[in-house]
Amino acid sequence: MDDSLAAVCHSPSRQSPAGFAAAWSPAPSPDIRGAEGTGRNSEKEASYRTERGQAMAAARPTGVTVIAILAAISGVLAVLAGLALLGMGAFGAAMGGRLLGVLGSFAGVVLLALGILDLYAAWGAWNLKAWAWTLLVVLAVIGVVLALLSLRSSWISLIFNAVVLYYLFRPEVKSAFQRA
Repeated sequence: MDDSLAAVCHSPSRQSPAGFAAAWSPAPSPDIRGAEGTGRNSEKEASYRTERGQAMAAARPTGVTVIAILAAISGVLAVLAGLALLGMGAFGAAMGGRLLGVLGSFAGVVLLALGILDLYAAWGAWNLKAWAWTLLVVLAVIGVVLALLSLRSSWISLIFNAVVLYYLFRPEVKSAFQRA
């Protein structure tokens, strides 16, 4: 390949849009780089980034993030289990077991509703909505009650929900949710 053909094939106009923009755009001017002392807006932009970065890091405690992620996982699993139970209830009813169909469908609807509530609580906790604190407390209390009703097999659930309740009532967590 001669040099003139190579120059045409590798010219900026033959590159991807990102490569084209990088090849032909001018270097950023000092006032939009954001480094201290390089332009008229840099100090304001740097302080904004610092304040926003600190505000974002301090806004949601790590424990709330963990609770939100676990609630989302729990919600997805409960929705899937609820749909499976609804399907089993329909199958049981089709096979002639009227009681099995009703019980399976009822359990499926309950699990589906709890899963949707878990997902909603996870979204609210992730975004630190004030109502999410109340919903998380209600869901944790429901978890404790259900664990106590089946005490033989639910020690882990009982301990987990008790720890979540304790954590949600800590002052720094309540203040993160704008609770007094």
